[in-house]
Amino acid sequence: MARDEFIGDKLLDMQERLKQNYEQFHRKGNDSAGTEKESVPENSAPQPAAKETTPASLRYMPSLNKGSDDADSKKRRELEGRIIHELAKAECRLELLERKCAELKKYHSVLKEYHEKLLAMAESGDTAALDSLLSGFHLASGRWQAFENDEKTTAPVKSETVSTRGSAFILSGAIIAGCIILSIVLAALFA
Repeated sequence: MARDEFIGDKLLDMQERLKQNYEQFHRKGNDSAGTEKESVPENSAPQPAAKETTPASLRYMPSLNKGSDDADSKKRRELEGRIIHELAKAECRLELLERKCAELKKYHSVLKEYHEKLLAMAESGDTAALDSLLSGFHLASGRWQAFENDEKTTAPVKSETVSTRGSAFILSGAIIAGCIILSIVLAALFA
């Protein structure tokens, strides 16, 4: 048996096993969801329909089962893959925005609390807790700034100007000095 045929057969077998494992995995996810729905007693009060969102890793792409290779089915499969990808991105973005909203609400409540304490302190004239309010404010403010800056992954751009004329002379001088040192070392070795 030629080596090319052997590798080709193994790859085809691997492709078939991957398809079967993919289908079994997603059927198992869909079957478990179906059995959970069936286990609810029929005489119980109807519950409001919950919004069903499955994680993107468990979404089943039914067009993978169809073996047609025409251009329209390829376009449909490509579009379906892109849609599932965008759904996953949108779900992740929603989760991040929910976290940011919760953090902003927490920061807002801390600011309101500290403002009320500061107003009460101003009315009473007691400034003993001013240092603790100041440190608590800086703590809450720093936490919010860190949370906000975490989204911006790029480093701030510094607007320093570098003299290209001076750096060109330094670079050329370093190259010349390196050449002189190299020629002296080579002359000493081969002399």
